[in-house]
Amino acid sequence: MFSISEQFSSAVVLLTGATGYVGGLVLESLLRTTSVSKVYVLLRDKGGSSAEARLSQLLQKPIFHKVREQRHLLAKVSAVTGDLTQPGLGLAAGAAQQLQQQLQLILHCAADIRLEVDIQTALRSNYLGTQEVLQLASACKQLKGLVHTSSCFVNMNQPRSSVVQERIYPLKFGDREVDCEELVQDLLCLPSAAAEVRASALGLRWSFPNNYTLSKHLAEQLVWRYQQQHGVPASIVRPSLVCAVAYEPIPGYVGNWAGPIGASAALAIGFYHSLGCVSSQPLHVWDIMPGDLVANAVLAAAAATAAKTTLPLPAAAAAGSAASGSCKQPMLVVHSSSSSTYPMTLMEGWNAALEFIAVHKPNFRLSWGLPPAMTPAFQPDPAVVRRQRRWTALKVAAACALLRLFGMGRAAARLRSGFEALCVYGTSKTDKDLVFSADNLLLLEAHMPEQERRSWPLVMRPGTPLPSTAAAAAAAAAAAGVSSSSRSESDASLDCPGGEQQPQPQVLSWRRYFHTQFAGVYSTLFRSKVPQLARRSNGAAVEHDFVFVR
Repeated sequence: MFSISEQFSSAVVLLTGATGYVGGLVLESLLRTTSVSKVYVLLRDKGGSSAEARLSQLLQKPIFHKVREQRHLLAKVSAVTGDLTQPGLGLAAGAAQQLQQQLQLILHCAADIRLEVDIQTALRSNYLGTQEVLQLASACKQLKGLVHTSSCFVNMNQPRSSVVQERIYPLKFGDREVDCEELVQDLLCLPSAAAEVRASALGLRWSFPNNYTLSKHLAEQLVWRYQQQHGVPASIVRPSLVCAVAYEPIPGYVGNWAGPIGASAALAIGFYHSLGCVSSQPLHVWDIMPGDLVANAVLAAAAATAAKTTLPLPAAAAAGSAASGSCKQPMLVVHSSSSSTYPMTLMEGWNAALEFIAVHKPNFRLSWGLPPAMTPAFQPDPAVVRRQRRWTALKVAAACALLRLFGMGRAAARLRSGFEALCVYGTSKTDKDLVFSADNLLLLEAHMPEQERRSWPLVMRPGTPLPSTAAAAAAAAAAAGVSSSSRSESDASLDCPGGEQQPQPQVLSWRRYFHTQFAGVYSTLFRSKVPQLARRSNGAAVEHDFVFVR
């Protein structure tokens, strides 16, 4: 057994990536749910703002509203000026020495998550940045654990529709295992154009869809090497597609526009005006994970590593590689994923999203109607997808020009970036239908005290309880009264067979979770609030648990 409460009690922690979505949720949870002594947040000066000023701005975000209610918690966090891309993390000598003497836990959540960034930029952030963190960890006198936040998709080079295990997968040229450090140095020493050509060739040979997944895969090899050769007590957490918060601190909160959150915004705005815009198969698994459960997995992995908990880890025990000799000790690798505990298909996510939009019409859309519901018979056509994207690009360009004309440059920039994200994420090459084993995630949960399983939930599964806000939301909706939305053609296409109202189980189904995420997207995108309970024309309830917080 291990305890998150015990391992973080009075602990001194270094956190990277706090301004990112997952890192921000980790910081919030550290401050609100543990009795941590000190959290150092590594931040660089940016845009004329100091690290301290950026931390202050971060703590004003809505997700920290419960932390701000207890002012003493804010005194536990301090900014440390540094930069992952600089030697020694860009730390001042005094700051580096202080961290080496005090740190007990390091949570490395920083990364460049742009999928199509050039390979040298990706490696400097995701590989060399991780190397600098590991070198700091090697020098720490009291270090009990380090968690490297990676991604399930570092192994997207596995065969289509295969099961990816929670272990390190080596890269090979023929039957020879690749020395990843040599490969990285080779790519960084080349002229940028030549590096892109070589990275593209290697990516195609190994079936990596983009530079992001290749760079993060190489970073995992580096973490494993430091754990084996330098004795760094390291573990790896691999989130799948990180989505809105499910429970705490705000159900439905969306912290960025990457992945499915960006896809939700694209559908709401009208980028997907027909099924012809969809490039993925309807019955392929869509592995998503609530952001707060990902943050909880980071804390749980850190606590298990710090406690030196011996878990029966058949997958992690295979983390060694043939060329490196026998594995000195297994390294914990955890998939924070849902495809093997509560799988959902793209079709289910698409149709749940349409339900919400049909009832809650957005304030602004690029297309008049909704696309139809998806069925198992749908087959994407790459030629149609390209043609639809060109048409959407024209509409986006016109809308952005109008927005800028009326002094709404920021809205235009969001619209443009949303469309660019759609073009990057919505491609068939990322539709691999992979299932990510969650054996180690389930083992972590099983080795936590029962009370901590409720306080830090890790697993999405059928029968997951509703957020604590659900009862209050239902009461508020009942007190306000709920009217049925007017029937429309798009709404009719989503009706249940026979037009009968279907009973809604009082559990956090993927359908309800998606509606909660969309309420969060509406709040951020349109600055609008939607009723927490509404009914479609057939009487079916569309409920969400999002609560607006400034």
